[in-house]
Amino acid sequence: MRVALWGFGDYGRKLYRLLNTVWADTYKVVAVFDKAYEVRMEQAGGQVVVESPDKMKARFDVGEFEGVFIAARGALGRYNDMENQAQAWGIPVVTIAAQDDLVAANALDWVVDANLGNVDEGYVLTACNGVYAFLEQNSAQKLLIYHDGVGHIVKDTWFRDDVKWDPIALNMPQRFDELPRRAIELPGEYCAANRFWGTNYWHFTFEVLDQISAMEAAGFTGTYVLQRAPFTHQLLELLDFDFSRVLWIDDLDESATYRFEKVYFIRTEDYLFHGNRASVPLLRFAEKIEKKIDVRHGLGTYPRRLFVERVGTRKLVGAQAVLAKYGFATIVPEKLSVEEQIAHFRAADIVMTPHGANSTNSLYMRPGSVFIETFGQGWGYPACVNPLFKKGVHYLSVTGGFDLANAQKDGTADYHIDQTFLEMAIENALCMVGNAPS
Repeated sequence: MRVALWGFGDYGRKLYRLLNTVWADTYKVVAVFDKAYEVRMEQAGGQVVVESPDKMKARFDVGEFEGVFIAARGALGRYNDMENQAQAWGIPVVTIAAQDDLVAANALDWVVDANLGNVDEGYVLTACNGVYAFLEQNSAQKLLIYHDGVGHIVKDTWFRDDVKWDPIALNMPQRFDELPRRAIELPGEYCAANRFWGTNYWHFTFEVLDQISAMEAAGFTGTYVLQRAPFTHQLLELLDFDFSRVLWIDDLDESATYRFEKVYFIRTEDYLFHGNRASVPLLRFAEKIEKKIDVRHGLGTYPRRLFVERVGTRKLVGAQAVLAKYGFATIVPEKLSVEEQIAHFRAADIVMTPHGANSTNSLYMRPGSVFIETFGQGWGYPACVNPLFKKGVHYLSVTGGFDLANAQKDGTADYHIDQTFLEMAIENALCMVGNAPS
């Protein structure tokens, strides 16, 4: 089948290589498109001709290819936009796998009794014997893809439980009809804890650490499968975790197949309410970390009004005058250890931060304190509000982009919030902190 490839970033280049090697008997890539085609061509060293997507329809209409692979990973909105555009042009979207090749763990024939105590409400636990896995790597993101060795992928290992949230699962490069020659046996019991975006502080805390907490409470004594990130070690050390119980997928061989004697899969019943489901196991771990922080750091040496500056995208700009007026101290989390970040949040009566991974540390704030989260118009998701509510931390949100003529529509753009709205939020917070213990 003659196909085109749309997207030539890290994942697109990898998919291009594999389509021309592992899948060469099935597909022939005859065209590559990317909106940053000039940059992509330069990165490819001129060996691959990368064109603007504007030329795709004309080339399809003259019969140069029969369908297009969409190489957009980890960004559902972008994938959907590209898929909708291809459909509008009448171009079929092609995938290596079919929907039937993705199965839930509890639909597999080899599911066995989990043999653990009850997990926290809202979580589902299953266990499988003799599961195969291979390493899928794209830039900083790494996953073990669990499968049955003949073509069925256990989709519970993806960061969403529904493949529509992550269509990349349909473009697995592994050939299941011919397993790699070198198979490595992994005896014992493992928990498939790692998720896509597991190197992000919020995603690790809310989608990995909560599951570790739920598994520990249920009596699991085996090994967790995790990816390394600076904060993973620091958080697990604060929890006095035994690192001999971790299988770091960073150390695994991408060219090998691994066969696990037994794997536990744990997931939430409904991802959209994950923040609420995660509250109980997260706060259980948070309490343990807080006790250690209180002993080591106390509260008196840290600012009581704290602004957490965001680096990269989605920064709050133009707030310096308001912050100075109300006596906020500023920290940049990337310059601090996880323990120091938590100590700052723990001591503060009021914390203000742009939405992002930095919001995660609000889990460790004291009951009665106030967390103010700011958003641009293009993105608003109060991801920490449920556990904060359960804990008794006040939550306020402030949204920018009220000037509709100049409103930021891009969820990654920096944004400005009118000074009046910022001052109103801070004044409200000052009224609330009277209940915060000192």
